[in-house]
Parts: sequence; structure tokens; C-alpha cells
Amino acid sequence: MSDQRYSACIRWLHWTVAAGVAVQLALGWGSEALDGDAGMRLLRLHFQLGMVLLMLMLLRLACRIVRYLPDGLVSRRML
Repeated sequence: MSDQRYSACIRWLHWTVAAGVAVQLALGWGSEALDGDAGMRLLRLHFQLGMVLLMLMLLRLACRIVRYLPDGLVSRRML
């Protein structure tokens, strides 16, 4: 039987980035809702997490380019 799933690395990166984006939304809204130092702390955390997510997205892209698609998804290959 051929492998019909993406690798565990790509799946883990996908869901980690998805959860991070949800946290990013909450931090962005929270930083606007709070005034003063608390809002600025949330905004700094928002920017820092954004940089981490950017690195994870680039890592995911690199893994996706290096690894082949699962057999069942070869017809949908974009790269």
C-alpha cells in the first residue's frame, strides 16, 4: 500500500502554524483593547511570535519542496 499522507514533519508544522495564527489574532486584538504598558507587552509578543511563525512557515516550505508529495496527491502538485 502506498503512503497517502504528508510526512509527520509537514503535518506538525502545518498545525503549529495554524494554532500560532489563532494566537496571533488574539494577541493583536488584545493589544488594541488594552492601553498603556499591558497593550505594548502584548504587541511585542505579537511581533515576536510573528517572527517565529515566519521561520516555521519557511521551514515548512523548505520541507515541502524537498520532500515528494504522497502518491495520492501527485496530480495536485503545485511546485
